[in-house]
Amino acid sequence: KDSAAGNGKKEKQTQQNIKKNRNALQLALEAGRQGIWEWDAMNDKIRWIGNEREYTGNKDEAVRNIYPGDRQKFGLDLKKALEKKGRLETEFRVQGRRGETFWMSIKGQVLSDDLGRPVKMTGVTMNITESKKAQEEISHRERKFRAIFETAQDAIIIADDNMRIKDANPAASGLLGYKPYELIKMGMGDIAVSGQPLDMMRMWEQFLKKGVQGGELDIVRADGRTRTVGYRASANILPNRHLWVLRDVTDQKIEERRSEHFLSIAGHELRSPLTSIKAYIQLLRRQVRGKEDKKLGEYLDKADKKADMLASFISDLMDVTMIRQGKLEFNPERFDYDHLVQEIIKDFRLSARTHKLIRTGRCSKRVMGDKTRISQVLVNLIKNAVKYSPGADTVRIKVATKPGIVETAVQDFGLGIRKSELRGLFDIYFRGSDERKKAIAGMGVGLYLSSEIVHQHGGKMWVKSREGHGSIFYFTLPVEGKARKYHRLKG
Repeated sequence: KDSAAGNGKKEKQTQQNIKKNRNALQLALEAGRQGIWEWDAMNDKIRWIGNEREYTGNKDEAVRNIYPGDRQKFGLDLKKALEKKGRLETEFRVQGRRGETFWMSIKGQVLSDDLGRPVKMTGVTMNITESKKAQEEISHRERKFRAIFETAQDAIIIADDNMRIKDANPAASGLLGYKPYELIKMGMGDIAVSGQPLDMMRMWEQFLKKGVQGGELDIVRADGRTRTVGYRASANILPNRHLWVLRDVTDQKIEERRSEHFLSIAGHELRSPLTSIKAYIQLLRRQVRGKEDKKLGEYLDKADKKADMLASFISDLMDVTMIRQGKLEFNPERFDYDHLVQEIIKDFRLSARTHKLIRTGRCSKRVMGDKTRISQVLVNLIKNAVKYSPGADTVRIKVATKPGIVETAVQDFGLGIRKSELRGLFDIYFRGSDERKKAIAGMGVGLYLSSEIVHQHGGKMWVKSREGHGSIFYFTLPVEGKARKYHRLKG
């Protein structure tokens, strides 16, 4: 009895262990979205365990669960494995119990008897639906990218870390004059004009560090003609693959040079008669001095102001031309910035009758730069603050010394700027769409000039504004001793 009881206890323990191991296997299969299967080929019996359930049946019954369009391929793969007595590896779709369709991957090994006849297959299955969806999404994106790539009007080039061109679209072929198969044998340095490859290498190193880059580049076509292109580049769109988008701006640059040439000539030609007009106004002033004709005096004052306004416009146009040609001259010197700000405010207080100028903060450092140009920036910002706040009476100027820089803020409480227009505010000839602003005189070059002057001094300019609540224009300048670059230094 004791022996029988002991055997019964052992058998019970064995069954518990089997159940425990089976549950562990079931959990592992479920976690891995896998199943194990065995097919007794001699008796045509299939057993499959996985996904919280078991299946038993024969081959034909199992095949009926396979999506109709995949059955033929499965049959051919199975036949090949049996004939070669090797491995079975295939994929197919299966109809679920709730009517859903999912993808399965099946792998198995053929087992043969002593006579070499296949008697059994055993292996694993895996639910690969998510993997298939991911592959399809990648394929969809690749097809979409390829469609855009092939039909884009801009030239698109894909290059590797070593500047070697790996792909180019038809627009790139048209721009550069090479066949696509010719381009993929070339490097980015090969399309740069003579003398630029070294610069291109330096630029490429900076590009890989930054991740994005844009600007202009001179390229040479297959026929030897030189073109100027604007480009925008993004690094590592894929590992070791970098995207370059190029657009031919040669005609645009030629038109810009013509426009700049015209403005330069017009500016010079207008200055001479304007000087004469100013001289005649002064002569008339002397002739009417002491006479009681007040109206004539008022007319002469207005004419003089209009002449000054025209002179300012001409000067701005000339400066724009010089900046765009890289010829604007700077006369750097060390000067007391705090004193400069105070003098400008003092001058405005004498002439600006509609607004009160309030200054806060001081600059304890000297600045190295072109005093006249920096004065031009501050004067322009204060003029704008007065001009674009017709319903207000206060302009605030704040100066603050910060590590390595002096920061100046000019605040008005006027019309403000629409959020949609902030991005292009410092572009040349930019004018807001607000009808009230269009009625205010201006050419849209003042902020462009000011920002360029500040940038050439190594500083920054930006704005914070809410429409209807006024604006604050900020700019920074490096303090004395900090390195800076200028377009051109006079002398």
